[in-house]
Amino acid sequence: MLYKALLWIFLLIVAFLAASVVGSLAGTVADALDGRTYRTTPGVSMQMVFAFVYQLAFTLAPSLVPTRLRHVAPVMFAIGVLLRVVPTVYPIMAYPYMRERASQNIGAYVYPVIAGILGGVAALIIARWQRGRQFGR
Repeated sequence: MLYKALLWIFLLIVAFLAASVVGSLAGTVADALDGRTYRTTPGVSMQMVFAFVYQLAFTLAPSLVPTRLRHVAPVMFAIGVLLRVVPTVYPIMAYPYMRERASQNIGAYVYPVIAGILGGVAALIIARWQRGRQFGR
């Protein structure tokens, strides 16, 4: 029991580290391609790219660690989606002025969440394919 708990903690740490590294690299590449020498707030399309890459790394990295746990990728996908959805939905539900802002610019809130979910689905497909190769299924 303790072994599985420590393994899940290790996998969660791997997920956060991989997502942080890949997200930082994506930001650096985006800044280099754009020619910016300072950091500004990214637009919706850049947030969508970051969300996709972050969720892809968050879901895929722990699932590639060779363990016998079969449900690593779906659990990491669910955790990643919750980490993407809750900070987006909670301020809209809790504060009335945020509801007005969200209704005026719904794409800025919804599109990055959808891109993150698509990144997680892509990672689930890759993880399923990799697991089939790894364990001969």
